[in-house]
Amino acid sequence: MLRPAIDHIRRQPVAYVALFFALAGTSFAAAPMVTGANVKNSSLTGADVKNGSLTGADIKAQSLKAANFAPGQLPAGPQGPIGRTGPGGPAGPAGATGANGANGANGATNVVMRSGGVVTVGANNFVRAEVSCAAGERATGGGVYNEEQVNSVYVTSSYPTPNPTTAPSTGNGATPTGWRVWVANKLATPYAVEAYVICAKP
Repeated sequence: MLRPAIDHIRRQPVAYVALFFALAGTSFAAAPMVTGANVKNSSLTGADVKNGSLTGADIKAQSLKAANFAPGQLPAGPQGPIGRTGPGGPAGPAGATGANGANGANGATNVVMRSGGVVTVGANNFVRAEVSCAAGERATGGGVYNEEQVNSVYVTSSYPTPNPTTAPSTGNGATPTGWRVWVANKLATPYAVEAYVICAKP
């Protein structure tokens, strides 16, 4: 029984091959399409997906996160509002004491008083008395000496020099080197006065 069947197949090989593919094609066509239900969860990997085959249409909208993109791929958003100031912490430890600074230039330590000499104020008259500092000195103040008649001889003007004897004054910003006073005598008797200046130098 088996021997005649084998001999028949040997005599008709092409016919039997054609019959095999015909039957196989029918079974392939009848096979159902593979869906997500046929794939085990978490079983597919990147190697199972063809490079460049996925597009934006294959990705669920708003499903990607910033972590899914390489650094610099997403544009920076607008700057947010300034946050509230946090609570102040405890003060830090005091720093080390700094080194002493260099000594400054010496101030005016040589201070002297200089007199311009006696000037007589005539009866019912007025007079100018002046005095200058020595070379290299600067005037720091001045006035007039009058002990004979302190209640009747009046100082009408007192100011540093150089300055003109007529208005306007031009001594603003100048280096003072002396002192000038104007004295008036309202009595019928002449009196003597002296202009003084306080001078200083380094």
